Amino acid sequence: MRVIEFEHLNRIEVEVAECIALSVQDVQALNHISVGTAETACLDGMFVMEGCCAAGFGVDSITVAGETSPDREPQTSLTLRRPLWAAKLIIKAFTEDRDHLSDIQLQELLHRGKMLNRKTYNLPPLYHDEIVSLSPPSCDRVWPQDVIDCKSMTSQEPGRRRMYAHQCENGDVNYLTVEQTALQYYRTVGFPDGEHCEGNLIIASFCLLFWDIIYEDYVKGTFVSKVQSAPLDMYSSHFYKNRERRIKRRLSDIEHKWTEEIFRRRLFDRWTLHSHETSLCSLDAVVDKPERLYNAITCIGRDVLGKIFERLVKNFKYYRSGFPDLIVWNLPEKKAKFVEVKSENDKLSIKQKLWLNYLIEIGANAAVCHVEPKSSKKKNRTTGNNS
Repeated sequence: MRVIEFEHLNRIEVEVAECIALSVQDVQALNHISVGTAETACLDGMFVMEGCCAAGFGVDSITVAGETSPDREPQTSLTLRRPLWAAKLIIKAFTEDRDHLSDIQLQELLHRGKMLNRKTYNLPPLYHDEIVSLSPPSCDRVWPQDVIDCKSMTSQEPGRRRMYAHQCENGDVNYLTVEQTALQYYRTVGFPDGEHCEGNLIIASFCLLFWDIIYEDYVKGTFVSKVQSAPLDMYSSHFYKNRERRIKRRLSDIEHKWTEEIFRRRLFDRWTLHSHETSLCSLDAVVDKPERLYNAITCIGRDVLGKIFERLVKNFKYYRSGFPDLIVWNLPEKKAKFVEVKSENDKLSIKQKLWLNYLIEIGANAAVCHVEPKSSKKKNRTTGNNS
């Protein structure tokens, strides 16, 4: 068996995604958390922890996929090949370490629990009932929806996306991607400007407005190289804990304490100084001018923006992804909308559902836009799967 040794570890934060997974890069970066020697397993490119469902569970063993010791049965991720073992692991996570699990991890476990409770797996009633009683509320909701019916063209080339017909004012027909089709639609219903950015506009503004806290605050051990794009604790909950007082003050500044002139100058000055530098995102690749970024976040509103930043800064690792595909806005009317775009048969992921729920909860205008061929049958679009 191949063994990987971690000299500094006795506790690991783990991401639950089909199983509890931690990449090699994450392990190497977490030099403030520690485990003794651990045997580690990799299945389908993921490090899979048996007996370790989330932060705080001891790492009993992690074995390399396909390699097993004589006294152990083959290890697998939290799949359904061993339903009783998987059920015990889910129950253990819900009862012993629930407080350490993120909402994303809880929803992943809920999804696995629902699959285990199917008759196919013949789970004993005791386990079935306990999983049901311990499970958190589902993140599925009936979200605001827009539906676009248009002609589509499927490419004969493997891997190419479906394209949708858009008729221009001069009568020409262009074929657009699903996101481009949605942007064109929103231009006709009161949102003349917009970006298909999947949250990058938000990440860019977060990076600029928190630049001094991210890169200039001294926290021991978080910068060990001049070529780092972020402090080593950026992708853990420790980033917030290590800078909590300054972060709370900055969020208050953004939401209501800064005047509009201070807010604008802060954004533009940081852009001038740092847009060419490597950071959490390629700033000059997201937008080419700070005016466009300022216009977008002005339409979003500083109250909403501050609450989005609060979610990001508390756990950047989990919440940097899953953000809606589009941000569309109307500068004269100072209004904006977050839009998750889905083509036919495309489903919402757990992270996407949680972001939609959060945006609506904080008062943002958010919706799911379904782009469908005219011939497709209408479906129940209330919920999605975990793809």
